[in-house]
Amino acid sequence: MHRYLKTIQGVGGLVFGNNEDNAQEDDGGVERLLERIKTGVLAEDRHQALQELQDVVAESRSAQLAFGATGLPIVLKVLRDDRSDLDLVRAALETLVNALRSEGPFHGNDDQVQPGVLNCELLSREEGSVSLLLSLLNEEDFYVRYHTLGLLTMLSRNSSVRNLLSLRVYLRSYLT
Repeated sequence: MHRYLKTIQGVGGLVFGNNEDNAQEDDGGVERLLERIKTGVLAEDRHQALQELQDVVAESRSAQLAFGATGLPIVLKVLRDDRSDLDLVRAALETLVNALRSEGPFHGNDDQVQPGVLNCELLSREEGSVSLLLSLLNEEDFYVRYHTLGLLTMLSRNSSVRNLLSLRVYLRSYLT
């Protein structure tokens, strides 16, 4: 648990600019893109920002960390409020997939955690996130269901035991 707290503090330093270890890393403008998604009026601008965020998070560890600290609530709000815009929902889900992905071993200190694992923990602790993802399984769009299942799989593999048990309870009640 100490590792997670230390990593979360490090992520806060990365996002707010007072983490010396990661000061050299560029987060790819994650905060700027999240602001465009949050405050954008035009759906096209929000979609473009989500597409850019998706690419940045897929390519940069520091962007993945910065996204987990501030982006999860914003992207979950897109999934809640913009369900009728399938392109926006798909882009939001693909961004979450990239943020939660943890491919290969992370080469760093033993005290650090993979960004994908940390983001899984953060997502599983967000109020209503699992039930929101489960509700997306009812969508008719194949890609929405596909990416939602991928996210639920990542959560079940990378979340703590407590969160894993609650996810299994949700899945069991959903599938029966």
